[in-house]
Amino acid sequence: SYGAREYGPAIRWLTDAGFCIRCDVTDDTSTYGSGDLFKLYIADSGVMNSMYPRSAMRDILDPSSPVSETPGAENMLACMVARFGDGMLRYRRRSTEVDFLTYRGNDLVGIDIRSGNNPKSKALETLLSAGKIDRAVRFWDGNLSIGSNGVERYPLFTAGLLDTVLGPVPVADSR
Repeated sequence: SYGAREYGPAIRWLTDAGFCIRCDVTDDTSTYGSGDLFKLYIADSGVMNSMYPRSAMRDILDPSSPVSETPGAENMLACMVARFGDGMLRYRRRSTEVDFLTYRGNDLVGIDIRSGNNPKSKALETLLSAGKIDRAVRFWDGNLSIGSNGVERYPLFTAGLLDTVLGPVPVADSR
């Protein structure tokens, strides 16, 4: 089995050179991941899209196609979280998974992106109701709304406006 010894230097080079963004996976919202599990995102979404075969690019633009735009949108969102968030993790515990955890000021924000129009977001709802995160944001194929459970839902296209969606970073009162 291959692991960190074989791939570690190459992965480190890709992230240090700015080609990839590393997102560690954690199963505890109060600690950073161990570094053993992670997901890599391509730091330039244009480069990532150019890697798709032409047929896949056509399928992504065709609303009747079963091909989802979520991987590209998730990659773009990873770039935005890396740029505007304070740290970036992926949460996974048993069947609960949240694409990104990041801080905005002192608030831990859970962020999910889904291509469907189902308003349910069980993972975000679970973490929010348990007090594990302070805010839950979901990008989806629906309209802007806030669910009765407190999950903020934004149209998929607004993922590129993450800094605006998250709002200003709170500044501590110096008085």
